[in-house]
Amino acid sequence: MAIPQLNDEDVRRNLPIPVAVDVMEQAFALHAAGSLIAPARTPVDLQVGRLVFTTGAVTEQGPCLGFRVYDISQLHSPNRGELTVVFDPDGGALKGIVTGPLLGAVRTGAIGGVAVKYAARPDAKSLSILGTGFQAHTQLRAALTVREFTTVRIFSRSADNRNAFAQQAAEYTDAEILVCNTAREAVENADVLICATVSRDPLFEAAWLPPGAHVSTIGPKFHSGSELDPQLASRASLIFTDSPAQAAAIGEDFILAGSDDYQRMISLSDIVSGKQPARSSSEDITLFYSLGLAGTEVLLADRLLMRLED
Repeated sequence: MAIPQLNDEDVRRNLPIPVAVDVMEQAFALHAAGSLIAPARTPVDLQVGRLVFTTGAVTEQGPCLGFRVYDISQLHSPNRGELTVVFDPDGGALKGIVTGPLLGAVRTGAIGGVAVKYAARPDAKSLSILGTGFQAHTQLRAALTVREFTTVRIFSRSADNRNAFAQQAAEYTDAEILVCNTAREAVENADVLICATVSRDPLFEAAWLPPGAHVSTIGPKFHSGSELDPQLASRASLIFTDSPAQAAAIGEDFILAGSDDYQRMISLSDIVSGKQPARSSSEDITLFYSLGLAGTEVLLADRLLMRLED
């Protein structure tokens, strides 16, 4: 029997963002129960490139295991590829292969959607996004899936990029779209703020953020460079991440390493499972560090393969 070999177009056609968000929510419930095995990423330096492997397995509810691999030294190349491979643990058969970076972007966006669903205020209506790149669209689509935002504010340093992003966003949301000329304009009006840039310098001052806001960051988050003001964590009542194992693997360069804030960071899995509350007040600021829970891309690829079998 031929092994399914899927690509970005198969992901685009057969894996809608709402489905991906639902799969990721299930993934965090499985992780909390110990049924999703998710070790930290494994980087391998090979002189001409630096391959990064993320491995994972689901041990129940349709077990599967596999890995994703990409060359992180070409992370911003328009020609960059990715490979996600899914195995059947009962006999080791290859269930399928997914090529291309879209699956990873959908996975990351869907995880961001789960974070917004559980940590943003129920009455959140205004969403702001800093960044207009590849990942920003999946983050925005996932956030729109879990909340009915009436206003979306967009900022990036390039006026052409933010205008183009606004035009594309208008195709999939009825929310009012406002293009901001400064990051401050976007931040000060945010019930939910998504930071999706590659900046290694802070994008805004922590003091600009209004009480009750939720912040998600998917960009750099290191002592050596971060898109976030280091003071933001001290303003947050809740700090959480999708992958505590990855935070630990980053070590001393993780932006919270060595601080009291690191000690109070909890897992998104514990929030989804109900072990930990997300917020106790509408004034709480919540802060999500997206680090990439390993195994989630394998689970998402497995669900895509099953959807195509139906």
